[in-house]
Formats: sequence, structure tokens, C-alpha cells
Amino acid sequence: MERRVYFVLGDLLCNAAAGAVAGVVVALVAGGWPPALGMVAGMAAGGVAAMLLAPVAGLLFGVLEVMLPMMVSGMAAGMLAGMSASSGTLQAGAAAARGAVVGVLVLAATYLMNAYFQRRGSKWTY
Repeated sequence: MERRVYFVLGDLLCNAAAGAVAGVVVALVAGGWPPALGMVAGMAAGGVAAMLLAPVAGLLFGVLEVMLPMMVSGMAAGMLAGMSASSGTLQAGAAAARGAVVGVLVLAATYLMNAYFQRRGSKWTY
């Protein structure tokens, strides 16, 4: 993964935006739904939101670098927002903040897993 500041900040921005958009969409739609249905709807809505945002982000930061973390961020944030919205009213601002945090956490996990696999890859492939 890229280590240049422009791309790292772009990844942070894109993942936070994907999570925030997914959280807001799901909070507005899935309020009062059963938890399991809210989570499934959140995953689908988060995937669609990230799929719509990823081509624009891909033009600026590279499609392969942005697509995977954004899709996971959108789906994870959507599932969290769906579960939270089902338990009561979830405000759009709170959903956006939670989604952005989830997006940044997913990006951090992606960077850590990539570093781990690259380090171990030399042992696996000789």
C-alpha cells in the first residue's frame, strides 16, 4: 500500500466518507427495523454507497488501493448503523461520526494486514 502522504490522507478521507455516507443512509432508512434486518440492509446500503463513491476516489487515489477498504468500510459502517438504528432513533450526525470512525478503523486494519502478509509472503513464496 502507498506510504506517500497524499495517498494516505486520501485513503483516510475516502474511508471516512464511505463510512459516514453509509451510516447516514442507513440511519435515515432503517430506523425502527428489527436488528437483523437493519444489519443486512445496512450492509447492502453501505456496499452500494461505497460502490458509488469508489470510482470518483479511484480517479484521484488509484482504484486498487481505494476499492477494497472503501467497500469494507461502507459495509461495516452500514451494519453498525443498522443495528444502532434498530434499537432506537439514531441521529444522522451520530451515524456519520460512527461511520467515519469505523471507516478509519477498517483502513488501519487493512494497512496492518497488508504489512503482515507482505512480511510473511517472502517465507511462503521463497
